[in-house]
Amino acid sequence: MQRVVAEWNARAEGAQFIRPVRHLTEKRRLKLAGRLKDPTWCACLPAALERADTRIPRTGWAPTFDWLIDNGNNAVKLAEGAYEDRQACRPDFVSAWAAKHRGEPEPQDDGRPL
Repeated sequence: MQRVVAEWNARAEGAQFIRPVRHLTEKRRLKLAGRLKDPTWCACLPAALERADTRIPRTGWAPTFDWLIDNGNNAVKLAEGAYEDRQACRPDFVSAWAAKHRGEPEPQDDGRPL
């Protein structure tokens, strides 16, 4: 357990968006103990930690240690890069979708890929 916290905190030292873990509370210990029993979570952890210092554009959301250990899927998604590029949420895509569903003419294509 301490090794995971130490690795997270090592990443947080030079990070822009993630914050170090100051206390390993009982709730955190229980969650982390559960995650450490999951071989998939453990296998994905190094890649997830590599990508942990990320922020979702426009929302400002960034992963936290509690989010990472909350369930078995979060480390997998982070390791796979699920939070790195949100092309489908670009404002021009959302505007075109909304216009289409309101019956309005779609905005002109600017040539950029979605």
